[in-house]
Amino acid sequence: LDTPGIHKPLHKMNVRMMDHVRASLSEADIVALLVDATEEFGHGDQYVIDLLRQTGEASRFAILNKIDLLKKQKLLP
Repeated sequence: LDTPGIHKPLHKMNVRMMDHVRASLSEADIVALLVDATEEFGHGDQYVIDLLRQTGEASRFAILNKIDLLKKQKLLP
């Protein structure tokens, strides 16, 4: 199930969207976090990780997208 994007809600509609996200996470068996490997890790990324830690017992996977665009020095050893 693809949910709305995870974000800090600023308006009522966004609060409802995040309620849907939390409900989906609490019922999920598997959660996949798709990460753009070419982007620097930021506050929004940490917010998502913290949210995932708080919800459910699902198996969690990070999927690195665009990893082929990274220079060899930036890859994990």
